[in-house]
Amino acid sequence: MKADQPASNLHGKIIVAAINCRLQLLDVRTLLFWHRRAKSLILKEDWYSLEVFKRAGIIISVTAWETFIEDVLSVEFAARLAKTETVEQTKNNFRRIIKAPIDANRLTTYDLANFSVDDLKGLISNRFNKELGGLHNPNSKNIRDLSTKFLGSDLTTNWQWRKVSSSVACQKLDTLMKDRGRLAHRNRPFERILQRQALDALNLVQQLVLSSALSLLPPESFKLVRWYLKDTRSLSEMGLSESASERY
Repeated sequence: MKADQPASNLHGKIIVAAINCRLQLLDVRTLLFWHRRAKSLILKEDWYSLEVFKRAGIIISVTAWETFIEDVLSVEFAARLAKTETVEQTKNNFRRIIKAPIDANRLTTYDLANFSVDDLKGLISNRFNKELGGLHNPNSKNIRDLSTKFLGSDLTTNWQWRKVSSSVACQKLDTLMKDRGRLAHRNRPFERILQRQALDALNLVQQLVLSSALSLLPPESFKLVRWYLKDTRSLSEMGLSESASERY
C-alpha cells in the first residue's frame, strides 16, 4: 500500500464508519424508549398514533446500514485501486470491470490496450462511483455483487455470529430491506408494528456492522471495535425488553 494511505489510516476509516453507524442506531433506541414512555399517556384504542416511533426506528436502522456499507466499500475500493501500479496489475485486479460493456464511452479492446494506468484507474473509479450511487437497496445480492466486483471478495460470507450463518444473515437482511421499502414507500396508516420488529432490525444491523468491520480489520483492532460498538446501556435500563410482548 502506498505511503500516503498506510494501513492504519485505512483501518481507522473503517472504525469511524462503524462508530458513525452506532451513533445513528442510538437514535433508534431513543425512539423506542420514548415509544414505551408514551404508551402510558394515550388511550389503548389510539395505539396507531405511536406507530411512527417504531416505523422510524426500522427506517433509521436501514439508513445507518446503508451509510456504513457505502463508506466501507468506498474505503476498501480506494485502497485496492491505489495498490495497483501498472496497467497489468489494474487489469488483473479489476478484470470483471474491464470485461464489462462500457456503453457510455464506446471503448473497444484496442482502446483499453492503449490506456495508461491512470486512464484505466479513472475508468474503473467512474464505474465504481456510478454503481455505488445506484445502491438504493443494500440487500445481500447487491452487496455481494459490488464487493466481489470491486473488492475482489464476497463481503457477505463474513456475516456470521452466534447461531447465525452467513446465509441466514443474508435472508434476515433481505427481509429487513423489504420491510423498510414497504414502510417508507407503501405504508398503511393502521399497520401494526411490534416493538420486537424494530429491535430485531436494530440488532441485525449492529451484528452486520460488527462482523463486516472485524472481517476487514487486523486482530489487534478487534477489542477496540467491540468496545466502541457495544451498547452503553442495556435494553432494560432504557425501559425496553427484548422478550416482553406488547399489545400496542
